[in-house]
Amino acid sequence: MSALDDLQATTALLTQAMAHDAVLSLALAATWLDPLHFSERDYADAPYGHEEDPQALMLFATGMARECSRMLYVDLLEGLRQGWTFSEFDTAFCEGIKREYPYIPLDSIYDVIYGVPLEFYGLEQTEPDFLVNHPDFAAVLGGYFSVQPVRKAHYLDDDEEAISSEDMEAACKIARPIIDSLIKQDRQPYADLALLLMYLFSISHNTLVDYTTDEYWDGGWEPLEWEMDKLEIADEACDQARIVIEGAYRAVEVLQTEQDIHAALVANIRAVQTALERKDSHVTLAWPHRGRPRRTAKSYRRAAGPDAGLLLIRLCYAEEN
Repeated sequence: MSALDDLQATTALLTQAMAHDAVLSLALAATWLDPLHFSERDYADAPYGHEEDPQALMLFATGMARECSRMLYVDLLEGLRQGWTFSEFDTAFCEGIKREYPYIPLDSIYDVIYGVPLEFYGLEQTEPDFLVNHPDFAAVLGGYFSVQPVRKAHYLDDDEEAISSEDMEAACKIARPIIDSLIKQDRQPYADLALLLMYLFSISHNTLVDYTTDEYWDGGWEPLEWEMDKLEIADEACDQARIVIEGAYRAVEVLQTEQDIHAALVANIRAVQTALERKDSHVTLAWPHRGRPRRTAKSYRRAAGPDAGLLLIRLCYAEEN
């Protein structure tokens, strides 16, 4: 018998022995079903410096799927056994994460290296670019709160105009009781109007809404790790940010088209200003009548349109008032 025959016979003998040994059979099944279970968890280390290595990226992403989505983990293992290309793996991984966490902005496996990807919508109200990039929001600040740009020394151009931080702080003091009053209306379009003011003054308490990308990272925040609880938090924060931004844009349109609400906001701002000047903590604000919704869902998650804005206000902000 040749050496090759001996080797083939040994393989058959080992296979037969494993089939008749319960412990070995269980070990084989476990290795097949969950191969990363027996690894030294090197897959959990982000492949810094190896971003262009497809094998390192796929190993890391497979490990993340094991921690965050067992169904996706199974799908990825099956695909790898079928010989998926890197592109096929990339597509399947992103689609799988999106199915469970639809609002996390994951477009490529390359996005997983530096923590859970997040998108920040914060406004830089005191920067010159704000007036150019967000003319509608700048118009609300100027038209209702008298926050006008002034000449501001800037490292690129000394003649640029921008809003001062002092003016923003003064206007924010006026906006807070307005927001409280809008929240208590418990109806649209006042929920959207509250979201607009929260967004304008960066006081929504949602980090993605209140911070820019630079402000977040300059603040020393650590990247969110790929863990199930953090993914759930990130997905909900992204969903809330979506609702706030959509509501803010709807509110701008309301102020432009519904004259009675426009006039009410002007009058209520004036009333708050007067109360602040008199150091009076009590001020009564009035809003035009709008019918309450007959039926709304119980959760804003994955809701759309004005209902989503109202539910977000009702469930996340009303208790504070």
